[in-house]
Amino acid sequence: MSETIHPFIQIMASMGKMSDQGQEHISIFDLTDDGDATFSVPLEHLGLTPERVNHVCNFRSRTFINFLGELLIRPRFREFYEVLITLNNYAEEMSSKFQHQDFGLRLKRDPDVLEFTFHISLLQELEQERKTQEIAGGKDIEMLLVKRKS
Repeated sequence: MSETIHPFIQIMASMGKMSDQGQEHISIFDLTDDGDATFSVPLEHLGLTPERVNHVCNFRSRTFINFLGELLIRPRFREFYEVLITLNNYAEEMSSKFQHQDFGLRLKRDPDVLEFTFHISLLQELEQERKTQEIAGGKDIEMLLVKRKS
């Protein structure tokens, strides 16, 4: 009997390894005039195969796609921003015109990668979150708001 690891657990373990290694496995390669950015990560670095992705219904869930996209971006959002600014001089202006809603996700072949699309305003939101937490002294900002109301 072979032991099967749930793809979610495999992804989480692989994400931990990727966080330790930095951004070298993520390719950022496009920024449209509307502010939509595209990046990809090889399936092998997530511990997945194309067959496994196609057979797991969670990969079609908006919640799961957003979770995975943020998990990839959050630890390195500043690096994303720096790269995207070099791709388009209007990136900073675009980040305030629209608001990120959801990640898009496609499975691409040759090489096997997951390709994500998101709006650059997400990076501005993450920077604002970081600043808010810094001001709060690293405390959970929701706890501060609850204490303030009572």
